[in-house]
Amino acid sequence: MTETIINLETVNPIEFFGVNNGKLDILKKKFPLLKILSRGTQIKLSGSPEQIESAREKIELIVSYLERNGHMSENYFEQVLGGDDAETVDHFVERNPNEVLVFGPNGKSVRARTANQKRLVEVAEKNDIVFAIGPAGTGKTYTAVALAVRALKNKQVKKDYPYAPRGGSRRKPWFPARRSEGKNRSLPAPPL
Repeated sequence: MTETIINLETVNPIEFFGVNNGKLDILKKKFPLLKILSRGTQIKLSGSPEQIESAREKIELIVSYLERNGHMSENYFEQVLGGDDAETVDHFVERNPNEVLVFGPNGKSVRARTANQKRLVEVAEKNDIVFAIGPAGTGKTYTAVALAVRALKNKQVKKDYPYAPRGGSRRKPWFPARRSEGKNRSLPAPPL
């Protein structure tokens, strides 16, 4: 009998274990010969080496999915655990390619749909600054926002809010309308 500890620090424990440990119960039913314990962000597996290796492979597959997408339904969790053959694993990988940009709060996928959106994603992954020019309604902003959300979720960038410096200068901020104050124009000065 051997033991293995698997760290789940890269995923949300509630997403992995499920509400009221629903997904953990599914995992225990799939591997009844293993003793499976959860402590915080770790899973401890005890049992035969073959069973541990099989469970570890499935858990790593689920963890990689959760790292990429952030959410997995109990039904899909059970499907991934249920398939032992290579065809099921290949179907799982095929169905979840990297073209999914981000998952919404209720699990709906946001992906590049058109050829130009896919091209925009490829170019954005290679370059820091990208200009997307085209007709209205072609998904430029849709794709750009999805890429920005993905970067924030993957912690590739941090939230940074610009702010005015404090202390040094006591001058009032400049607004374009202030240029015209001396010329008797009808534009009122902006409120401060």
